[in-house]
Amino acid sequence: MLQYRKDITVQRRSNLLTLGIPILLVTVVLVVLIASAGAGDRAVPDDSTASDGNEFDVAPVTIETIDVRLAESYPVQVFVDVHGYVPDPCWEPQEPVIEEDGNRIEVEILAERDVAEMCIQAIEDYETTLSLGPRDPGEYVISVNGVEQEFEVH
Repeated sequence: MLQYRKDITVQRRSNLLTLGIPILLVTVVLVVLIASAGAGDRAVPDDSTASDGNEFDVAPVTIETIDVRLAESYPVQVFVDVHGYVPDPCWEPQEPVIEEDGNRIEVEILAERDVAEMCIQAIEDYETTLSLGPRDPGEYVISVNGVEQEFEVH
């Protein structure tokens, strides 16, 4: 009789392992699915859906320095060399938007990136030269994505 009880104990352990492993696997799969469901969420601006249905992230280009150059001409021509970067090569800088208010010049440079596009994670340099055209004599302030510089035209 003692022998018989040993066999029952071994059989119970065997059934537990047979049922336990599939339950464990199902639990792990469910946890991974639930965790990955929230990982793809992104905050995307409302105007970031193109006509072809693709979604785009839009962000300002990071500007490190701006250098104002005055051409020796009459009237004086003003140029601004802009140096900065975007987070990776998939970001496409857009045309700068220039607004003037008196002697203050505001420049906004945005870049956009297709959300679905895979890209190498390497910072991409950004450089451009803006032509502000002829300027009358006076003191000016230029701001490119928040980086400001004062200059004077004689």
